[in-house]
Amino acid sequence: MILKGEITFLINRDNTSISIGCHESGMTIVELNLNPDQLSAILSRQGHVKCDVIFNDGNSNKFGKKMENKYFEFEISKEVRSRKETNELHQIALKEVEEGWIPDMYYGSQNSFFQKDGKDFARCTIRRWV
Repeated sequence: MILKGEITFLINRDNTSISIGCHESGMTIVELNLNPDQLSAILSRQGHVKCDVIFNDGNSNKFGKKMENKYFEFEISKEVRSRKETNELHQIALKEVEEGWIPDMYYGSQNSFFQKDGKDFARCTIRRWV
């Protein structure tokens, strides 16, 4: 399988991370973590340098698919709005959202809570991969 990829290379004092992702899905496929000695070794063209590799195989079914996202609004009670408890809001969103969409668990923006026709609502981003 050939994917449209993207790479991120971040060098810090204590470690260097190299992430390779799928452009279409927005998912990280693999991340490499290197200490300064390992980085020096590969930059000096040494081969087979051992390093930590984190493979994101839990989302491999999304690789090569296009990520879509949009806002999702759902009605909540005044009590839920006053608590603004992320897990509680997420559970309500999961019950209300169309099949195939996954709601984010972020409710910290100014647009996250609002009233319409005297009722309380929450808003989050939902995503799916097609």
